Amino acid sequence: MSSEQLNQFAEELKKAREDANITLQMLYQRTRIDIKYLEAIENGEFDVIDEVFLRAFIKGFAKNVGLDEKQIIKKYDLAQSGRLPNLDEENEQEVEKKKKPEDSKKKIVYTSEHVSGPHYNPQVKSKLDPRIFIFVGFIIALFAVLYFVFIHNNSSQIIKEPSLGDYNRVENKVDRFELISPDSSRADSISSGTDSLFLKITGLSRTWIRVTTDKDQQSEFTLQINESRVITADSLFNLLIGNAGGIKLELNNKPLDLVGKSGEIKSIHINSSGIKYLKINPEKK
Repeated sequence: MSSEQLNQFAEELKKAREDANITLQMLYQRTRIDIKYLEAIENGEFDVIDEVFLRAFIKGFAKNVGLDEKQIIKKYDLAQSGRLPNLDEENEQEVEKKKKPEDSKKKIVYTSEHVSGPHYNPQVKSKLDPRIFIFVGFIIALFAVLYFVFIHNNSSQIIKEPSLGDYNRVENKVDRFELISPDSSRADSISSGTDSLFLKITGLSRTWIRVTTDKDQQSEFTLQINESRVITADSLFNLLIGNAGGIKLELNNKPLDLVGKSGEIKSIHINSSGIKYLKINPEKK
């Protein structure tokens, strides 16, 4: 990374926050990003933040101080690769554009010969067969239909980066699970309020997992050793774990204390307050 250009990028974010009269505490209340990470972003200390969450944190920072998220991410990528133009170079380019004399532009004078040609006859009409236009239109329509049927519908799904925003929809649906009041030693306090949550699951040994989020989205997968998955939700996750001792969990870049032995099946509920352990009821036949 180009530390000088990353510092320049960080200064731009800090200046935007100060110009908007927003304190770090106010920014924390809006984004729920820990103040120490907000300070790290403003100081150009990007390496202290897990790469999984860094881009989402930068987007959340930019959005809440009035900057364009996409433009800021482009600038971050340029700064990271050492290709971000400094402010002096940008200003010089703008001045050079304004200094170009207008009289350097060539003036082109069109005569009647240029417009109509030396042998123009207004009485001559186009003899193009209208059937040609019908045929061309048919070909274009055919290509459009083929594109949407065979190409557009089969395009691969795009996986979006985790992003911060205002999330107001909360659907608390848990099928065949019953809450058990956990001991205080089994709950990791994360933060209060409805947050945008990022759950990172890392395999310590081969482990099967089923995840259901508050958006009612369900997925099943098997993690191998050192393999990781990041899942997002508005406010909660429900996990059914086939090997409780075979994974470690991080919520918004903070480790969670998962109590479980190798080979033990666990059902847990995770929200911004931490982990709650669930009792698995057998299905009724």
